[in-house]
This record gives sequence, C-alpha cells and structure tokens, in this order.
Amino acid sequence: MLETNNNIIIVDDQERDLHYLSNVFCEYGIGCRTFLYDEFATPHDPLENVKLAFFDITLTDAGGDNAQMAVLRDALKSYISVKNKAFVLVFWTNRPEYKNDFIEFVNRTEDKNEIPKPICIETIDKNEFLDNSAGLRQRLSDLMDEKIVKCLFSFDTELKQASDKSLNEILNLIDFPDNWGENQQYIENIRDVFALIATETFGAKRGKKEPDLAIKEAFGPLFLHHLCKSVSSVWADFFRGTNITRVHDFPASNIAAKLNTIFHLDSSDGEINARGSVRQIRIGNKDTEDLFKDRIGFGISEWLDKVLFKNTKHQGSIEELVAVEISAACDYSNQKKRTHQYLLGVIIPSSILNQLKDTNLGEACFTLPFAFMYKGEECYMLLHFTFLISEEEGSCFKLLGKRLFSLKHEVMNMIGDRHARHIARIGINTFR
Repeated sequence: MLETNNNIIIVDDQERDLHYLSNVFCEYGIGCRTFLYDEFATPHDPLENVKLAFFDITLTDAGGDNAQMAVLRDALKSYISVKNKAFVLVFWTNRPEYKNDFIEFVNRTEDKNEIPKPICIETIDKNEFLDNSAGLRQRLSDLMDEKIVKCLFSFDTELKQASDKSLNEILNLIDFPDNWGENQQYIENIRDVFALIATETFGAKRGKKEPDLAIKEAFGPLFLHHLCKSVSSVWADFFRGTNITRVHDFPASNIAAKLNTIFHLDSSDGEINARGSVRQIRIGNKDTEDLFKDRIGFGISEWLDKVLFKNTKHQGSIEELVAVEISAACDYSNQKKRTHQYLLGVIIPSSILNQLKDTNLGEACFTLPFAFMYKGEECYMLLHFTFLISEEEGSCFKLLGKRLFSLKHEVMNMIGDRHARHIARIGINTFR
C-alpha cells in the first residue's frame, strides 16, 4: 500500500523550475510532492502534515500585483489545510522583494484566519539559484539547519527511525529458513511470532478479536526505548538561551490544560464501558434522581453539597456528574466477563477548585492532579473512593448515561493504585 507523504511540497506554474528544485531533494533521497499549478486542478482536500512548502510567489502572469497576490492566497488555502499548524513557507521566486507585500496583503484580508499560517517565511531567489545547483543545495542545507526547521524534521525523523528499529528488532529474531527467492516458511514464522505477541499482550480471546491494537500496544515500550536511546540535541539547541523553567508562566491560553487533554484524555470513539470510560450522570432528570438516591443513599444535590464539598459555599456550578469505570487492567485486557465498577465523581471548573483549596475534603476524595479542557473551559476531576457503583452488561440499570471521554492507561493505573491503597488502609483501636 502506497502512503502519501506531504512533508515537503512544491507548487510552481513553471514545470522546469518545479523539477529543478525537486531534483535537489531527490539527490539526497528526500521525497517531496510536486504540483504544477493549475487553478482549476487543485487538490480535492487541502493537505495536512506539511512541514516545508515551496510556492512560486507569482503563480500567474495575469493581472496586477493585487490579482497575483489573491491567486497566491487562494493557492495556499487550496493546497494546505488550515489545520496544518507547524510548517515553513518558502517563496521560490524571481521576485523575493514581493514577500513583505504579500504578508501585508494577507493581514488586510477578511478571511486571513482561513489561510494556513506558517511558523516562518523564507525566500529563495530563482535569479540567483536557478542555474546554480551547488548554491541551491547550500541554500537548502542552510534552510534545513534553521533551529525550528531542524526541530520539525529531525524529531519527525527520530520518530520514524524508532519505529523502524522496533519492527526490525523483532523481524531479526525470526528464522528465515527458505531458499533464496522463496519465503513461504518465513511468512508463516512472522505470522506465528506476531500472533504470540498479540495473544500474550491482550490474552487469547481479545488478542484474536483485536490483533492490530494488541500488537501496537505491545510495541509501545519497545518504540519508547529506541526513541529515548536516540542521541539528539535538536531540542537542546532550540531551547538554548531560554529559561525553560519559566515556560509555564505564559499560558493565557490554558496551554498546560490543553497538553493534559492530549496526553491523558481520549476523546475518540470507544466502548462505553471500557476501562477508564467517563460516563455522564444526567442532572435534573427525575428518573436519574430516583435511581441515584436508591443506589447512593443521597439525592444528587445532597451528595454534592454534604458529602463531596463538605458544605463549603462556592460560586459556580459543576460541569458534569460522572462515573469512571475502574476495572483491573488485566481483566480489561483479557476481556473477562465482569460487573463493571464505577467510581462516582464530578468535573468542575478550576474556579470552584480554587474555592475549595482550604477545605479538607477527606481521604476518600481524590482530585486528579492535572487540569484539562472540557467544553472550552479549564477543569478538574474529583473522585470519591467511598462511592462505588456497578452496572452489569445487558442490565436494565440506566443511571449511567453516555460516554464523555476516557482516561488513558497511565491515569487509570494511578487511580487504581490510590483507590486500592485507600480501601486497604489499616486502622486500630486505641485507648486514651
């Protein structure tokens, strides 16, 4: 299966210039996609995963400067997705002075937020390099050595190399007994080894059902090992001269919470009762209120105010009343039939947590040690270890609603450990 690689793209209306530039990359074994510009034959969907984009700054000879800049603006929108955040734009042009005019033009347009935004803009003068291949190679080499460009490409290369090393390390273990030109036994050996990896990772039943996921999860530690063993200083070079311990001082944009959302939450489609699933308990529904009181012994408002918040007065409302599935990791991995156990908790905005900071919520109340983004707001999750509810598969117990997201594996291991230590804590009678 051939995979499209959009890391480097070149767009030019002159075929000779297009291939002249692309051939320099080919000489170094670096793949790039070339597009002979035609305003009526642009990609059906704008490209993603672009890291380096070369555009001829004058893609048409028709019209004046404003008309030509409008064509270039539209070409950027057509060839690069606005979701493509980190890329370098290089104008490959015989009019390098045109760059600043185009930047001003874009910033004046009403739809500038629909135009993909590069992290930096460089120029390569066709007049200087079109018949100077050695000079062009040196200019491209200098460009690739720019700190931010080097970071983007070098780290991407390290990720690919770690992946290749992980796969090759396993393949090199597998016996290849066939005669030269034959491979039947080797293919069978590969199948047996990877089947063993899948079933040992997820257990026989789940490994057979989801072998792709099992093998990917098994390769995680191996991939991480090779990635961390890779000797590199690109990020150290990028940080040089920066006090990185102060990086957390800047985020007016909730960057820490946004990072935590990526690293610790899974918002993709998933099983509603999988380990780590965070499910909604609807507030304001009479049937839910009655079920909650029957199962927990308190009404929802009473449980929130008296049990969870210890009657602490606060401004604002909770975002969600939730339940988190906390199956043992081995039971979930092996897909053992089980009664699903859920810890009761809430998602609250950070403003409420700040109001609770002087309140002793008790040993049973556990606050996840990170903020995350929920409904566009910085939030925290509080869980109560005393209140464990269950829902058996196929039962008519309808207290738990839709899955909001899932907490990832490492977070669930932390919650499981804290919950186990809480319920196993030792107490003694003392006389005074």
